[in-house]
Amino acid sequence: MIISVGPLIALLALSLAPIDGFAHGEDKSGPHGGYIRMPGAFHIEIVLPRKNTLRVYLSDMEWKNPTIEKSSVSVMFVKDDTSKTLNCKAKKEYFECVVALPGVSHDVGELKVRATRKGSSGAEVRYKLPLILEP
Repeated sequence: MIISVGPLIALLALSLAPIDGFAHGEDKSGPHGGYIRMPGAFHIEIVLPRKNTLRVYLSDMEWKNPTIEKSSVSVMFVKDDTSKTLNCKAKKEYFECVVALPGVSHDVGELKVRATRKGSSGAEVRYKLPLILEP
């Protein structure tokens, strides 16, 4: 009887995937009190300092050294059939984005974020609204 190890390895990898996903901090607040995702070789932290405004910090692998140098952020707000790319401007160590959609509640929906930190591009990450820490 021949036993194939391929399916066993795939099953093992899938069973460990959720644990690995939370190893990067999606289950706790970031250094600025925000919500963390890891799109690649850096971390994205979203902070809501006031209504209709969000800050996007691009930090290194240790959640330190946020930078805007050689970096960019694109944030899209999506709700039902409505989507809008947010206006984001670089500040001292973060990008500030304004959610300005008259007549649209920003309490529910999704944020899609694409970022490049110091020339290193990351994958698109998603934040469901309202923002909560992933258990």
